Amino acid sequence: MDRALTKSKRNFPTRFSWVGLACGVMLVIMASTVVHASSIRFDNGRVHVREGSPVTLLLEYMGEPAYRSEQEICLDQGRDECRRWGVLETWRYHYDERNWTIKVFDGVIREIEWSRF
Repeated sequence: MDRALTKSKRNFPTRFSWVGLACGVMLVIMASTVVHASSIRFDNGRVHVREGSPVTLLLEYMGEPAYRSEQEICLDQGRDECRRWGVLETWRYHYDERNWTIKVFDGVIREIEWSRF
């Protein structure tokens, strides 16, 4: 009987560490500050602005962004230098109690992220 009790005591820390690890991973996921979103919904969910949508759709429902920045990026890297350049825009909005960061390239939404902070 003592042997069975000792065996279960040895197994308990292993099981406990897996539970602790799982809880820790869940906590990190839930507490992450930036979330990648696939779309923003408007008009009671009837309109989805998503990656690949034209930026005019975003402007129609959200208007001009509160903040906008531009970054010049290389589109075609040659051996020694960039052959073709483009402009990636970052637009920021506050909507639906979230801060939205939207990356726009060539009039098309490329990435959507949101955070609560």
